[in-house]
Amino acid sequence: MPSYPLTTQPWIPVGDLTTGDYHEAGLTEALARAHELTLAARPPRPPQRLSLLNPANPPPSQRSPGGELEPLRGKSVRDSLALVDAITREFRAGKPAKAIARTVVAAFSRDQVTQYLGAVALHEAARKALREAGLELLDVRVTGIDAPREAHLTIAADPAETPDYAGLPSRIRTALRDFHITLDLPRGEHDEITEDLIDAFLLDGEPVRLIKLKPGT
Repeated sequence: MPSYPLTTQPWIPVGDLTTGDYHEAGLTEALARAHELTLAARPPRPPQRLSLLNPANPPPSQRSPGGELEPLRGKSVRDSLALVDAITREFRAGKPAKAIARTVVAAFSRDQVTQYLGAVALHEAARKALREAGLELLDVRVTGIDAPREAHLTIAADPAETPDYAGLPSRIRTALRDFHITLDLPRGEHDEITEDLIDAFLLDGEPVRLIKLKPGT
C-alpha cells in the first residue's frame, strides 16, 4: 500500500487570511502558517454571484466603471478579504492594475495594489510555466497585499518518493526561463545570494521568491 505523508501532502482544508484563497495544506504548512490560516472548508459562493439576473450582480454592460470593486470602495476594514479577492478577480479579468488602484485608493495605496498585482502576475505566469513543463508538487503562492507582497515557490514533494529530487531546482529554472522568470531568496534573508544557496533553500522545503528575469540574462 503506497504511503501518504501527512506532513507534506495536502489534506487539511484551510482559508488563507492573507490572500482570501482556499486550499488544502499538509501538517507542516498548517503548523508553520497557523497565524495566517483558518481551518475551514471552502464556503459556498454568495447567491448574488451565481445569477446574472440578480440586481446585486447586473450584466457587465450595466455595471459601474469600478466593476465589482465599486460597492467595496471606502470600506473601513483595511484587511477585508472580500476586497482583496475582488481586486484579484478584476485583475485576472483584464483590468489594468493602475485602474484598480484608483478604484480602491480609500483602502489601499497605489503602490500596495500595483506591487501586489505584480506578484499575482508572476504567480499566474509561474503556475502556467510549471504546468506546461509537467512539474507537479510545487506550491506557488502570493504572500498577500501587505508587505512584502511577493510571489513564492516551495517544493512540496517528498524527497524520499521523488526520483532525481536534487535535480528539481534546475528543472524549475528551465521551465520558468521561457516565461522570463527566475528565482531569488525572500528579501533580507542573505547578503550574498548564489544559485547554490537558492537550491539549498528549495531542497529543504523553504520558500524562494519569484522575480522577473532581467533582460540579457
